[in-house]
Amino acid sequence: MSSINTNLSAITALQALKSTQNAMNKNQNQISTGLRVGEASHNASYWSISTKMKSDNGALSAVKDSIKQSKAMINTYTSAMDKTLTYLNEMKKGLVSASQPGADLEKIQTEFTAKISGMKSTAGSAAFNGQNWLAGEGGLAKLVTSYDGGSQSVGTLAIDTSKTTLFKDAVTGTGGILGDVAKINIDGQAGYVDITFPEKTGASAANMGVSRGDQLSVSINGAAATVLTIDDASINTMDELVDRINGDTKFNGAVVASKTDDGKLRLTAKNATANITATYTDNTAASATSRAENIRAGAIEAGNGTTQGGKATISGIVAGDYTAITDDELRFTLTDGTEQIFSLGGSGVTDNLSLAKAINSNKELSAQVTASVDGNGALVLQAKDPSKNIESASYRNVTTAEGAGGTPVTGADVPTSKVYDSTVASKLAAALKEVDEAINKVTEGSAMLGANKALLETQEEFIGVLSDSLTAGVSAFIDADMNEVSTRNQALQTQQQLGVQALSMANQNSQMILKLFQ
Repeated sequence: MSSINTNLSAITALQALKSTQNAMNKNQNQISTGLRVGEASHNASYWSISTKMKSDNGALSAVKDSIKQSKAMINTYTSAMDKTLTYLNEMKKGLVSASQPGADLEKIQTEFTAKISGMKSTAGSAAFNGQNWLAGEGGLAKLVTSYDGGSQSVGTLAIDTSKTTLFKDAVTGTGGILGDVAKINIDGQAGYVDITFPEKTGASAANMGVSRGDQLSVSINGAAATVLTIDDASINTMDELVDRINGDTKFNGAVVASKTDDGKLRLTAKNATANITATYTDNTAASATSRAENIRAGAIEAGNGTTQGGKATISGIVAGDYTAITDDELRFTLTDGTEQIFSLGGSGVTDNLSLAKAINSNKELSAQVTASVDGNGALVLQAKDPSKNIESASYRNVTTAEGAGGTPVTGADVPTSKVYDSTVASKLAAALKEVDEAINKVTEGSAMLGANKALLETQEEFIGVLSDSLTAGVSAFIDADMNEVSTRNQALQTQQQLGVQALSMANQNSQMILKLFQ
């Protein structure tokens, strides 16, 4: 039926054209935005899911930023800890050097002070974003490592910063791992002995004080005692005794003698870490006896200067000389000025052969000469250095006979010794222990930081993969397939053209009805 009031064909064509136009608008929107679900009206379910996933992905992006910041923070602290280890290792080397005899403890302490200042500066300046794990009270620092969208919670990595706290107060250098190290001071008193001589009062006054025949016995760190016999009758005062001790090669520079303000004889170990013991035997009875000295001079023979050093042959020693050797001595002087004195008292020497053995067993003497007995039974000393000769050599035999007034010094009249142990030795031992413990703790703290940094790197990699997965998931929900959109666009354009033609043809129906009435 044809009607001039209702053109059903045109209405149908128009509806089809509108539908095609709506589809084209939607398709054009996907082309321009790249999204097939750009808002909730497009697909409420997909839009809701993708929105939540994008929100979680944004949180993961913040987690990645936090991990990067945490890694940079740990790098800062690790560098400071490594620098601190360098300072501590240098201090450890210095403490070992300080234990060497003759070490300049004052200069070493000055170096320690500088290194301690360096450690305080390192700890105080190792700040990152307002955080400093090397200075302060310490505690738990929680680093962001993850985000759980299901439980809406942030995951953290707890780090105990008390294991990295070098100082609680970096300015004063107190507390923390290095608090005790900062207190190290190796300046101290070397071991010494004070020998007090009885006052010269009463009837025994003549038998007191320094006199020829007295003996000084000194032991360093418990080693065999070195005995010095006062062999010069001109030594009568404390000052003269001090000069005699300091000028004698027997102690090999290991002892320094001095006179205290209150008149005591002080013997101080040159090695600041060594302890010393000493006794002074007042053999005043010997000064009250008659003494006879027999000097057995050696015959000198020059060496060849290349393979054989000079030698001295002492042939005048007789068997009787070894009967009482308390004060007997062997002396020799090399052409370079080196002088050695070997006291036979307490040596157990009984003849030339045992004397040669005793000389060769003595560290100081055997470094200069070799002793032997020739075919005639004479004692022979030969310089070890081929370029040196022996300038003089002699054996001094002392015989004594009891005099009328000789009485041994006993009881209250005996010189007394008071030992003062080295404070440096204990300080060095304590300091070395403190530094070793600090090295262990700093190493432990640095290792802990390194392990946590490795964990953060692994977590950062995982978070990156997780973020990429979420991004891919969001894309699957809302992104348009551009190949599909392009194909659909061509089809819709064709549909649009056909719709326009169909509408045009439908509108011509009215004209067809008009022709019926012509």
